[in-house]
Amino acid sequence: MNSIIKIESKLFDSSLDSNGIEKILDWSFKNCFVNDGIILYLDKEFLVAPGVLYNKDRLRDNNKHDCILVSINDKWVWEYNNAIYDKICYTNDGQRSITLIKIYDNDIVKIIYSSKKNNNHKVRKIKNFIITDGKPLEIKKNKKLKTIKH
Repeated sequence: MNSIIKIESKLFDSSLDSNGIEKILDWSFKNCFVNDGIILYLDKEFLVAPGVLYNKDRLRDNNKHDCILVSINDKWVWEYNNAIYDKICYTNDGQRSITLIKIYDNDIVKIIYSSKKNNNHKVRKIKNFIITDGKPLEIKKNKKLKTIKH
């Protein structure tokens, strides 16, 4: 489960009009997904937050899947007030999404790994980061894992 936040200083050089957003989304769908995780990209005050939901057995079973999703300040990125754009693409084994977000110092970014079986999500792992001086710093926590809904 490799997921990290990388600094990409030229990603948001294009404007945030519809052409600029499409350019960023195209780049993000090509670069944010790795075999066993996701990569978030931070550029100045903007964050590219990918999410993935997949069925390991490649069967379309709504009661069973694994996912890696991102929250900011305990809100899912697609519900976050500073979300600029959210796009979902469906794949043969699930779905991938990219959310573009305006981010600020002291925002808490969580990468949440969970599995759903029998209509219950169980959190397997959480990586916590705080944005400080425009950079992500990982927060190490010993926290009891719980069930979640998305």
